[in-house]
Amino acid sequence: MISLSDKEKWSGLFEEDVIQNKEKKLGVVLKTVKNDEDSDDSENSSDDEHEKVKEGKVMVAWYNPHSKWSDDEIKVVDENSIELVDRSLLPGDAVRWVLKARGSQKGLVKSVDVKVDVVIVGTNHILKDIPVALLPPLDENISCGTPIIKGSWLGIIRGQSIDLTVRLKNGSKCVISGESINELHDVTDQRDEDSTFYNNYFYPGQQIQGIARVFKEAKWILGTKPAIKNQGKVKAVVEQVDLTKLMIDWQLLGYSGSQQDTNLPYNQHLTKEEVMSKDFSVLKNYRDNNIQIGDKAYYILTQADVDQCLSEISKVTKKDKVNEKGASKTVISDDDDDSDSDIEVEPVIGTNSLSSAPNSSRRGVVRPRRRRNVVLQKRKKRYHPLVSFVAGEKICVEICKTKTKAAVLWQDGSFSENIPSTELYPVMNLDDSEFFPGDFVVDKRANSLPEKFGVVQMADNTARVCTVLWFYGHGLNDKQEIENDVSVYDIADHRDYTFRAGDVVLRLASEDNSNENENENVIVSPAGQVIQVNNDGTVKVRWIDDSISSVKSTNLIVVDHEDDDNWDNEVENNSVYSLDGDEEEWETASDASDATFETVYDNINPLEDIIMRSLASLNTTSSSNNPHVGSVDSVIGLNQRTADYLNKLSQQFARESSVDSTTTENSTKCVSEDVQTLDAESVFLQNNQTFNQTINGFSSVECVPSCHHFFNNVLVPTNTRTFNAAVLKEVKMIKAHLPSGIVVKSFDDRMDLFSVLIYGPSGTPYEGGIFYFDMQLPENYPNVPPLVHYHSYCTERLNPNLYEEGKVCVSLLGTWSGKGSETWTSKSSLRQLLLSIQGLILCEEPYYNEAGYEKQRGTDEGKENSRMYNEMAVIKNMQSILRLTARPPEIFLNEVTSYFQENLPRIIKKCENWLNSSDFPPAFPLFPLSKGFCATLSRILEQLRENYSNSKTVVN
Repeated sequence: MISLSDKEKWSGLFEEDVIQNKEKKLGVVLKTVKNDEDSDDSENSSDDEHEKVKEGKVMVAWYNPHSKWSDDEIKVVDENSIELVDRSLLPGDAVRWVLKARGSQKGLVKSVDVKVDVVIVGTNHILKDIPVALLPPLDENISCGTPIIKGSWLGIIRGQSIDLTVRLKNGSKCVISGESINELHDVTDQRDEDSTFYNNYFYPGQQIQGIARVFKEAKWILGTKPAIKNQGKVKAVVEQVDLTKLMIDWQLLGYSGSQQDTNLPYNQHLTKEEVMSKDFSVLKNYRDNNIQIGDKAYYILTQADVDQCLSEISKVTKKDKVNEKGASKTVISDDDDDSDSDIEVEPVIGTNSLSSAPNSSRRGVVRPRRRRNVVLQKRKKRYHPLVSFVAGEKICVEICKTKTKAAVLWQDGSFSENIPSTELYPVMNLDDSEFFPGDFVVDKRANSLPEKFGVVQMADNTARVCTVLWFYGHGLNDKQEIENDVSVYDIADHRDYTFRAGDVVLRLASEDNSNENENENVIVSPAGQVIQVNNDGTVKVRWIDDSISSVKSTNLIVVDHEDDDNWDNEVENNSVYSLDGDEEEWETASDASDATFETVYDNINPLEDIIMRSLASLNTTSSSNNPHVGSVDSVIGLNQRTADYLNKLSQQFARESSVDSTTTENSTKCVSEDVQTLDAESVFLQNNQTFNQTINGFSSVECVPSCHHFFNNVLVPTNTRTFNAAVLKEVKMIKAHLPSGIVVKSFDDRMDLFSVLIYGPSGTPYEGGIFYFDMQLPENYPNVPPLVHYHSYCTERLNPNLYEEGKVCVSLLGTWSGKGSETWTSKSSLRQLLLSIQGLILCEEPYYNEAGYEKQRGTDEGKENSRMYNEMAVIKNMQSILRLTARPPEIFLNEVTSYFQENLPRIIKKCENWLNSSDFPPAFPLFPLSKGFCATLSRILEQLRENYSNSKTVVN
């Protein structure tokens, strides 16, 4: 048990943690500031203060197996008022020690041992320290989302149907199926359906209650069918639960032997006969480790359990007899739920009938006279029946306490077992440069062979280096070698081999499998779950038949492996999307429009005061196909009015752009200082010294290059007058008030397109870098924001808001949820957007721009993660510079070439000073530098020196 007030041991609570208060009452954490989206200040926040969690608070569901749900069940409490007693962990979870003195390295949970205390349903008897393996689930592991194997095919259960056979108090039986089952409720569980701990599974021996209609529509199979009052409720006992149908999403065909059936997948619906035959298998999916307080399960009583329960009953009975001597008469009110008496019995043809009831009401329903004292005793028996305790009997229990221990494989390759879960701290946010033993990786360094891949043997979290076993070829018997001190910035996760403990895998047909099963009659399991990745690159798997073996990674495929990036090919497939906006029109270009222009400019000034803040959350919205977008060839089909409009607008735009052509030309010239004579070190040491960024301003070129991202997206404005005025205003505003460090180019033949260059400022991880964007004004601009595409010059993201695929995440574009001045309106402008984008790049600690990470600011975890993120950002920025010097963008060829000819020596000198001495720390968190960072940066600098030397030779 760990005290939350001890900062040396504890860094906070997590969702699903089990806690207790000072009165030893148990509860489960539902929300913390880490996972509560409602705590963010956004338009989507809930207005219900009960649902919000602030710093130092947690939302808890208090557990009581015998109480109804009430407002007291869920409470927001102070962290300091509760203690952690258990933590839910699963194989594959990343963790580190709670005690900081035990080191900062992380590890992966390999296995979990869970023991629980259970209460026997319908009683107060508690059995302690039961291994979770002895508690099979009520659904027998057949539930939605469970992988299923039939023959060699693997599928996922998407739905199921059951039949309930129930027995009434008169001995008659019926079968309830379909939607009627949803109208039945557990009598012994008084919780409301909204309770955190409500359980809706059915099991034999369960006491249920339902409305009259359910039983009237049931199929009666034995005894006497009761005549039930329409408004009444009927109680019964479940005798049998039959799975009658499964809806399966068949996905992949695995290898199960040379004689396997390779026919097309089975029907998506397994019939009752197929289900009853049990000609299929399901994967447990580590359900045992995922059991939580409030879950129900089966348990087979032992003789020791029976003796304990009988002893407890004896003590309670003696106590009750003493209390009864002084007990007063109890009076209770009418209870409409006591309605299993609201029935009359009708004989069912072909079954035995019971004697008729004595009296009838005017509706023909038996309603016996109530004697309250007697009814009280009967109710006690119905709601709290005597449970027979017999050794070997299968009963239903509810988990009321959990105790979890874990085995962890640490990054340095060491292994720890039987660690109480309270001594481990979950690591929820792993960066792309965090590796563990067993990770398959590829080499990102230049000249690496394409068939080369490796397996991490160990990782040094502080130094940011790994030991890797490299394979040269897809066979594990091919050439191998061990390499130590491989920088984490020089490797990346393998695209195909991403195995984690608990992953569902399918066996693939291969020559290795054929050789292992030369006997044609041998059948092997086609699917299983990963136990671990061995150091030799093989994967240890527990197969569907419970056998265990290690196979080559090339012979396996992960099923339903989650992809962290949900934005696959979104820009390529739907590069133009529309957002709803008001059809507000701007005034035409006149004196009045000039006044409006000044008003717009004044209105956006406050934005400059807030763009330096970190973004709180990201909300990616999918783009939709634009009906006005087509290929370039479709221009031929435009009507004459549209063609005339484009021609007229182009001429007018060219005239506006040429007014300040001389000024623009001068502003784009780089300074004439000879870069070879600069004292780079003295320049670097000056306070607030920035790289030469005088290459900024606005210019217009005649034709848009075909490399422009939106070149093929030809638009027809929905409102010519509005669009015309908007474009002219944008040009005038940009020319007059373009922020420093930004270059904008427009195109005379495409008034809807722009290209932008933004220079990375000093004091950030992006210092010295260049960021290149393409923009398009949509057909209903300015009512909706422009479309923006970012051209990435490095692998993976270098900023949380700039995606490698080209997405730009900022509120003004509708790709992040903002409000107020951050949301695009018809009065917003391109300048305002450029300021926002520049603000993202200006950030000294871009880590906090990730969705929800702002909550970590000021914490030890946040500081550590931010510094390591800055290491990655610097490396990615330098990689981008390396590629830009080799392949500058066509549209900004002169600007990029001139910029790096002028500034590259200073960029190199700055980095060299970082590497050689800690006396030159940057303005953003970066020091101390890791060993891996220094190795990768040194190699990039060597390549930059070579590129710069070659470029000077060519110039000379």
